[in-house]
Amino acid sequence: MSQPSFAGRFASRVRGFASIMVHSNRCAAAVEAGRRPDPRSLRALGIDPAHFDNL
Repeated sequence: MSQPSFAGRFASRVRGFASIMVHSNRCAAAVEAGRRPDPRSLRALGIDPAHFDNL
């Protein structure tokens, strides 16, 4: 089994970074608007939605 190419690993990391940025921007926008962030976005950032109000 061969190792993934550098380009493949790099693209995967860029997609991961972009995903985290999208979820963090969505959460920040919701909080600034006085709304509760989407649970899926909170989970993507490693935050348990059930404990969000305790932060």
